[in-house]
Amino acid sequence: MKDLSVLQESPFTDKGSVAEIFTDLNLWLGIRNVIEQINANAVA
Repeated sequence: MKDLSVLQESPFTDKGSVAEIFTDLNLWLGIRNVIEQINANAVA
């Protein structure tokens, strides 16, 4: 989860943890998938 570690820092933690903000697991998985696709495109 190295690339997602930024979500554990300010300003993302100012409103709570990822688990507290994204109570809908499907929503969080969708957002995580988009982040992973962006990272994959950046490496390619």
